[in-house]
Amino acid sequence: MAKKIFFLFSFSILALTVILQFHSCEKYVLPELSFTPDTLYFTSTAQTKAVTLTTNVVWETEISVDWIKSEPDFGEGDTLISFTVEENNGDARNTSVNIKTETIQKALIVIQSASDTTSKGSYSF
Repeated sequence: MAKKIFFLFSFSILALTVILQFHSCEKYVLPELSFTPDTLYFTSTAQTKAVTLTTNVVWETEISVDWIKSEPDFGEGDTLISFTVEENNGDARNTSVNIKTETIQKALIVIQSASDTTSKGSYSF
């Protein structure tokens, strides 16, 4: 009886050790983040352009101005991100959009031309 208890106890310890070994073998993924192009140029009209994002982790966009929208604005893995700018009725403008993961942040430069005021509006003579 003592041998049976010793055997079961030893087997239980061995089984628990094996289970814990597999449980603690989580792999760390080295995050990667890149996109192309790294600068978007827009005319003064409302437009949409895309960036090809390459990553192996969860990401999000961070936009600090209200004249640019991104779709999608977060996700996981490789994707196309569309950036839409509103019509620009003023001076040329530019900003940077952050595309980031938990540990990496990179800036996408967005430049939009000034409006062409000579072709807008109504004139009377």
